[in-house]
Amino acid sequence: MQGEIQFIKKQVFGGFNREDVVAYIAKMAKERNEAREACKEATIKLEALNEEIKVLKLELLELENSKIVIDVAEDRDSLQDEVEHLRGYDDKPDVVNDQNAAPKKRIKAKVAQKAVAGRRKVRIKR
Repeated sequence: MQGEIQFIKKQVFGGFNREDVVAYIAKMAKERNEAREACKEATIKLEALNEEIKVLKLELLELENSKIVIDVAEDRDSLQDEVEHLRGYDDKPDVVNDQNAAPKKRIKAKVAQKAVAGRRKVRIKR
């Protein structure tokens, strides 16, 4: 700005050349108006970007919620599969009892042997 002011010619009597001052003021006003317009455009772009950010945040939230729903559904499915697997054991109690029958017989036989050896009466619960 100092350099531009030097271009304003001084007159011998009465100060500065009026035309140079008016041209300088017009130039500064034009630059100010251009800067103001650029600022308005930047503000408009900023507002548009802020709106886009809001929309993207909402989309992200919806995606996170849908992922949670999918995860819960997958967990529910795996738990249902496990329940069905365990219900299979309820339907087949004889299989479980048959698997435990042989060890029970061995235990009863050992208890009976000890009872005879120790000559005491042992009661076996069924």
